Amino acid sequence: MENLPAEIHLKIYRSACRDDGTTGSSLSSVSKHIRSLSAEYRYQSIAVCGPIQIHRLLTSLRCVPPELRRIRFLFVYDYFSLSRRHGDATNIIARDGPPSKPRARFHDLPRFHNAPQFTPDFSDLILNRLFNKIDLFDNDWDRLAHESATNVGRNIIEMLAFAQETVELLSLICFDKKFAGSSPLQLLQGSFPTLSHLTVRGPHELPDDPAFAPVLRTLHLTDKALRPGFFTTVAANHPFLARLRISRFMDIRRRVKDIMGLIYVMRVSSSTGWARNMKLPPQMDPGVERLILVEPSIPRLPTRDFQLMLELLRNIHARLRGFILLPRHAGHKLGQEGKLALADWTLCAMGVPMKWGEAPGKLAWDINVFDDV
Repeated sequence: MENLPAEIHLKIYRSACRDDGTTGSSLSSVSKHIRSLSAEYRYQSIAVCGPIQIHRLLTSLRCVPPELRRIRFLFVYDYFSLSRRHGDATNIIARDGPPSKPRARFHDLPRFHNAPQFTPDFSDLILNRLFNKIDLFDNDWDRLAHESATNVGRNIIEMLAFAQETVELLSLICFDKKFAGSSPLQLLQGSFPTLSHLTVRGPHELPDDPAFAPVLRTLHLTDKALRPGFFTTVAANHPFLARLRISRFMDIRRRVKDIMGLIYVMRVSSSTGWARNMKLPPQMDPGVERLILVEPSIPRLPTRDFQLMLELLRNIHARLRGFILLPRHAGHKLGQEGKLALADWTLCAMGVPMKWGEAPGKLAWDINVFDDV
């Protein structure tokens, strides 16, 4: 092993961090040399889903020296696990009540809520999170029943603090509105000097600070993550930003002026000459070709004013090469939102170019997230 070129070692260790851990585990079990050299890549690419996995990862990171963390790609999802490897024993709790070691997938929350064996001892956290196709696994029930949203939020903040010096790709999929009752926790704080790709789904705003992510190149937000003043400061705070995507964009009837202002401050390129000669702000990189994508949320009963504003955005889409109006957001439930975000994150971590000009809706392939970090 000592005689192999360094490039081959690097390829082996990086590959070992891109699967479910099988490669790295197999190599380290037969070679102490491999185990020691691959240690710095162990936490390079991590996806955690739900309070249990977040807690387990945080417990591990607390025992790891900073030089061995080196988290480059991080996916954090505050929902239950997306893994499917524990089978599909449905309706166990609805039929028999809470078992000592539940292994159930819930497809119907109202039926579960009205089950004869239902008792008020269940945590509100669980009831608020049991939507469609949520998995509960062995040994997780007790912790889930007592885990508070505040603790989950604080664990996420601590985890991000461990990763902020090295993370390059971050997907934060957290749908909990507050995490701390009437005093919301600011999940995104501090400085991420190497962060170049960021996805935030859920009501968690970006700091209004140029030092937060100075080299950010792609940003995907949902409407609820847009803080007041975001449209006027995003270009100054992120001068290298090349791709901005806004999903679930609400109430375009009243906020189309925000989109127009965003087009101006980001100086998107034009195929018809409109805005071609506008000067860039001094802090923005003139060599970046910028792209804005808006994915509207269309009401069930669109008004006449809404139709007019939507037609205006379509006209801008036709005139400006740098502005894309995506089809309406599909309105996925939270579990499906997490799966789509995980697919995007995985492709990006593997170096697959993201085709942001295409409408979302299907996973590229089935992706498993394993309980053990």
